[in-house]
Amino acid sequence: CIGAAIVAMGPDKIHSLLPISFEEAWFTCSNMWIVPILNKYVYGASLQHFLEYIVPLAKSLQEASSRAKKARKCKELQGWSDQLWNLLPAFCRCPSDVYQNFGSLSKLLLEMLKSDRCLYKSASKGLQQLIDGTRRLSSSDEDVEVPAEVSALFSSKTSNLSCVSLQRCSKKDARKSMKVLASHSVDLLCTFADDFLESSEKRAHLKDALRSLAQISGSANICNLFLSLLKKCGLEDIPSTPENLECEANEVDGKGEENTDSTAEINNKRSLLMELISTLAEAADEDVLDLFFGFIKSSLLDSSKSCESKALFALSTILKEHHEYSLAQLDEIMMLLHGIKPDSNNAVLEGQLVCYKYLLVHMIKVNEESTSKKAFLILNELILALKSKKESRRLAYDVLLAISTSLRSSELNNGDSDLQRLFTMVMGYLSSPSPHIVSGAIAALSLLIYTDADFCVEVPNLIPSVLVLLQNKAIEVIKVGSVSSVFPVGCFQFSCHLRV
Repeated sequence: CIGAAIVAMGPDKIHSLLPISFEEAWFTCSNMWIVPILNKYVYGASLQHFLEYIVPLAKSLQEASSRAKKARKCKELQGWSDQLWNLLPAFCRCPSDVYQNFGSLSKLLLEMLKSDRCLYKSASKGLQQLIDGTRRLSSSDEDVEVPAEVSALFSSKTSNLSCVSLQRCSKKDARKSMKVLASHSVDLLCTFADDFLESSEKRAHLKDALRSLAQISGSANICNLFLSLLKKCGLEDIPSTPENLECEANEVDGKGEENTDSTAEINNKRSLLMELISTLAEAADEDVLDLFFGFIKSSLLDSSKSCESKALFALSTILKEHHEYSLAQLDEIMMLLHGIKPDSNNAVLEGQLVCYKYLLVHMIKVNEESTSKKAFLILNELILALKSKKESRRLAYDVLLAISTSLRSSELNNGDSDLQRLFTMVMGYLSSPSPHIVSGAIAALSLLIYTDADFCVEVPNLIPSVLVLLQNKAIEVIKVGSVSSVFPVGCFQFSCHLRV
């Protein structure tokens, strides 16, 4: 009942009836019980109400906690203050006055970000929700009915729930709000990025907000930010060719142990910038992607191999979000990936296989003859990984399943043909003269068939091709083939049963 009242009336009217008030003389606060309910049910509220009612109250409680003599009372006041600050994300759910009051809120966000306490968590989450929600509303084809989202908060039907501010969010208002958000985005992006690099404690909590800010800041501003960070970290002159990298490595080796700390610091800065690239890559245009890719390439070519896993993760983000750019740089990317030798480093192997995953999915979907040879090279790496040590096999299986899922859920409505193309490619390895490769191909087919029984029927000659391998004299092929033949036969029987 109270939740429905908050949605229908708004928190400002609720507070006029049930005010949250702080009695400074007695260090007591009334009606704090309603704060968790507000946290769940505030929707479409006013930022102004948060700024003028909640914030002063939270600051008063914070100041009072420093004056309290008893530790227990100090902790209680601090807890109340934190509860009020943590209401910010709730007030950022489709607020009604973004373009009027975001300027004031942005100043508060910076204040919260620099706070010694954990207010940055609420600031980051609130900003992300505000940007993502406003972008969603401004880009929709028509005004969005918000109550449909609100109804999910209630276990029973809310057909009688009505609220003028929630019934319809104007796309025109949302676009006004987007302009205001964009006008403040650069300052916020730079400040959040600085904190991301400087504070390991805050880093994980700032990523989503940074990603959202990048979406509205524009590629030119992202480029300027990254160049300024390179300069700040002393990495603006990183060599990008193997020859220069080798010379640099020899110079460092010649200077002895005195440069060990300096090298470690540089590698740490590189790793942090790789994490930042992973966060910003989705919003980057081609020029920014060239900048990011050049930095990633320099790290992958670095003989110290200190940032390989972070560089591969950053590269995988680019490959995931920008398929056209990935295919345009295919030759260079393949050269970089092929030159990586993971050895016993599972993080590097995982990054390499994930990059292969996105490239293979892109190549199968475009289905161009110019990329088919490289697609088989990638598939060959995955099949070899299936015959490697246990951890490598697990990673390769996960990547194959992810490839199958991506091809099945293709937005181009040709998921079946894409997936059939993958099966056909794997089946091509069954004729390999190497028992090792054939065994890996059978293992790959077994996994793919197990996840999609229909392909036992839809892919021509699949079952006979696997069964005939039982005649092979190679022990590893017979062993894998005999086990794997159970899957297609069982799946075939199951499919026939469903059709009956």
